[in-house]
Amino acid sequence: MNGWIAPNSFPGWYVLHKVETGSTNDDSAELLDEGYEKVIVTAEVQHHGRGRKGNFWHSPKGGCWISIGFNCNLPVMELSTPLVETLAIKFSNNFKTKFNVKQPNDIFLNGKKVLGLLIDTIIVDQTIKRLILGVGVNVNNPLPEPIMDIATSLKNEGIQTTPAEVAMLICNSALPFFKQLTG
Repeated sequence: MNGWIAPNSFPGWYVLHKVETGSTNDDSAELLDEGYEKVIVTAEVQHHGRGRKGNFWHSPKGGCWISIGFNCNLPVMELSTPLVETLAIKFSNNFKTKFNVKQPNDIFLNGKKVLGLLIDTIIVDQTIKRLILGVGVNVNNPLPEPIMDIATSLKNEGIQTTPAEVAMLICNSALPFFKQLTG
């Protein structure tokens, strides 16, 4: 297997792993533009990772940088809160420690940010036509000095795992959530 997720792990989903990329959300959008209906993109390094309001997300090797995108016909709704709550519960259960939600789209561990999510949508006539969920998780990656007081990694908090395991946990959390929405 080349990448973090075996291509047949999620039937119906096109899976792409990149060593380096600008942004997994941008890659997902390009694949959807090319005609794929459902995509999962992971990367070992992102050079232009972003969060809410275009904020830069530090995305070096050792973290989990993943986007899940699909075309759909959903009524406009708030998705960040239920998604971040779903991920916090799954992370807490999986790693046997308490992960806390910081609204609207962050997860904290021991008072520091460890995960952020970003949802990009295309909306036409009050209908979500495309949804891309981008998730960044500090797993084993180094953190730059300016953010060490406000951010942490799973490794720094004593959790031993890999970006691949975290990517699977995110998919196993988000895909059932999306399936429930789309029917």
